[in-house]
Amino acid sequence: MWAVTLLLLMSLWEGQTPTDPFVDFENVPWPVRLCLNADRAHYRVDRRMNPFYLRGDFNGDSHPDYAVLVEETASGKKGIAVCFGGLPSELHVLAAGTPFAMEGNRKVDDFGQFFDVWSVVEKGKLSPRGEGIYLQRAEAGGGLILWDGHRFLWEQWGI
Repeated sequence: MWAVTLLLLMSLWEGQTPTDPFVDFENVPWPVRLCLNADRAHYRVDRRMNPFYLRGDFNGDSHPDYAVLVEETASGKKGIAVCFGGLPSELHVLAAGTPFAMEGNRKVDDFGQFFDVWSVVEKGKLSPRGEGIYLQRAEAGGGLILWDGHRFLWEQWGI
């Protein structure tokens, strides 16, 4: 009996390498797959943190939106892809090879070492429009990414 159990466990483990930094495209929510499908050759889902995606209402339209950790395949630069949940689905890439304006309009195109904590900040606490994406580097400060109706903006919260 123990041999059968061992074989079953080995078959479940096969193909899953803990050092593999990417998830299968099939392991993301359906709306994210639809949104990222067009740019699948340009971006991979990155699982360097858990959770590797957040669900919120970032644009305030009452449809669920997703923020997903991604990596640009050509450069390896890391960032966040935000998929708005309305129809048609809308993709916005923050960093991952695309310049994103930080504090003082400083352009950043790689979030690789920028944050190691992220979460959704509820609507109304900081933004009347929608929920925000909070990013923090442990013991170094952080900030908030908010949608202003046209683009995502950075608001610094600490040093």
